[in-house]
Amino acid sequence: MGSVGKGVIELLLSTAPHPAKLILCDVVQKQDELDALKRRLTQEFGFNGPIEIVIADQALTREFYHATCIIGATNNVDILAIDQLRSGTIIVDDSAPHCFNETDAMHRTTTQNDILFIEGGVVQLPHPIGEVKKQIRRDADTILPSIITDRPPSYITSCILGSILLYRFRALGRTIGLVEPHQAVEYFDKFQALGITGCTHFDSYFSGMKEALPANRVERFIETTRKKPTT
Repeated sequence: MGSVGKGVIELLLSTAPHPAKLILCDVVQKQDELDALKRRLTQEFGFNGPIEIVIADQALTREFYHATCIIGATNNVDILAIDQLRSGTIIVDDSAPHCFNETDAMHRTTTQNDILFIEGGVVQLPHPIGEVKKQIRRDADTILPSIITDRPPSYITSCILGSILLYRFRALGRTIGLVEPHQAVEYFDKFQALGITGCTHFDSYFSGMKEALPANRVERFIETTRKKPTT
């Protein structure tokens, strides 16, 4: 449960309806940090639901797969087993490489339409981006992820966007170290004001697969799962 997981969960509890349950997952060395975060979420963010701590080093436990909204930020490749996910699960993955098998995920999405997975580090702007590209080496398209070399024109990685926002909106302020909840909320509010949203693009760093989930699949997924509680 590093900086990404901590920042996301605190932003979620600050800006959205609270989920029915939270599951905090990390390696055994992070046990004390997980216990401290659990207390913080209850005492400072007013979360009244159950908070379960799952310790997973080489493989995820059965308890972890009770979750229906998973935020991934890990260096453990393919640790998330697609076939064990509950129907209605959404995966937002900021891992590089991804924490699950991309081919298995796409197959289940297209055949069963009961899970969704998107990039956690990419957002969509309300308008296409004008840019000038200079290719330094001829094989750049083969060694760089497609989200950099061949992305949809309105998509941008959040690490690049963060610098642009700081330059354009000085009131946001610079951050050093772990993001504080009020800082995350300020950026979240700015995203909403500017019409910046999540994206349905998915990029594979290694398999060469590059897919965009069709809009009708997203709508169908939302329609069939909107009434289910999430954890």
